Amino acid sequence: MPAVKNNISTGIDIFWTSYNTSVRLERSGAVRKFDWTGVFGLPKNLKTSDYGLRSHDVSLFLISYNKNQVKPADRPNPTRIS
Repeated sequence: MPAVKNNISTGIDIFWTSYNTSVRLERSGAVRKFDWTGVFGLPKNLKTSDYGLRSHDVSLFLISYNKNQVKPADRPNPTRIS
């Protein structure tokens, strides 16, 4: 974020990022507030903050395993993962 710290415009108007990154960008002052829902008439529940919108949920949880090598009793269980 050297550009932001030196008050240099990145030239980026719109970009996709994860929620965790967007929080860091907001805290550092790297993004500007914009009324996405008001300007474009979008549902307010899409608003993640004064800075952005949720286009989809980015916290997708997926576990895959080889059932030929992992016994059913030893397979990954999302409810046991911490």
